[in-house]
This record gives sequence, structure tokens and C-alpha cells, in this order.
Amino acid sequence: PAVRPRSHHRYLRNVQVHYNSPPLGRGSDAVVYQGQWHAPVAVKELHDVLVAPDVAARNVFIEKFVDECERMRELCHTNVVQYFGTVQARSGAPALVTEKLATTLEKRYETTEMSLAEVVKIFLDITAGLTCIHS
Repeated sequence: PAVRPRSHHRYLRNVQVHYNSPPLGRGSDAVVYQGQWHAPVAVKELHDVLVAPDVAARNVFIEKFVDECERMRELCHTNVVQYFGTVQARSGAPALVTEKLATTLEKRYETTEMSLAEVVKIFLDITAGLTCIHS
């Protein structure tokens, strides 16, 4: 299980994001960078276009987003990446700070021949994690 340091601040402090290193991943909603906060972490920085362009709407979005992230802190499940908190990204938008996993499901799929039993187990693990998040 991941160690969960607690922060009493709205944003985590002393998180170092390694922007000069290649991103760990990139998707339709964010870029994930390696970071450091008590241990290696993943820092998921939202694409700026997802954050409302007008200042008032942007502030409302950020407030709601950070509130939802704070509720995620209470989740603790083997099949859910541990969320630690948020930091302010270079763009000013919030970025998620989570535990850093050793690999991704995509990399495992590309490099490992998996049996049907393994695929079913992974599917059931994902389902259990999603059930936890939505309960």
C-alpha cells in the first residue's frame, strides 16, 4: 500500500515536477510528468484548453476541480491509483499528484503475452476500482 503523507494546505507544497524529462504519458485531457514529493510521484497536468478561458469561469472550474480532488483523497483501494493532492501547474491550472506506478497497462499489453485468465483478472480488477470510485 502507498504511504499517504497528508497536507493541511489547499495545494501540496514542495512537489518538484520534472518538466525537462520526457513526459511519462500524454492523453486527450492531460500530460503526465514525473515528479518528486517524499517519493517519486506522477503529476497530471490538464491541457490548458480544458480550463475555461474567461477568468471568472476559470476560477469556478478550478475551485470545483480542486474540491473534487480533495474528496478523492479519501479513496483507498488496491485497484485505484492513490491520489495525494494538487499542485498549481505552469499554466496556473491545477495538476493532480498521484502515486507513480512502475508501468502502465498499455506497456504490459504491448510487451507481455497475456492469457485469457490474466485479461479477465485485469478486467475484474478495473471493475472493482471503478466500483470503489463510484460508490
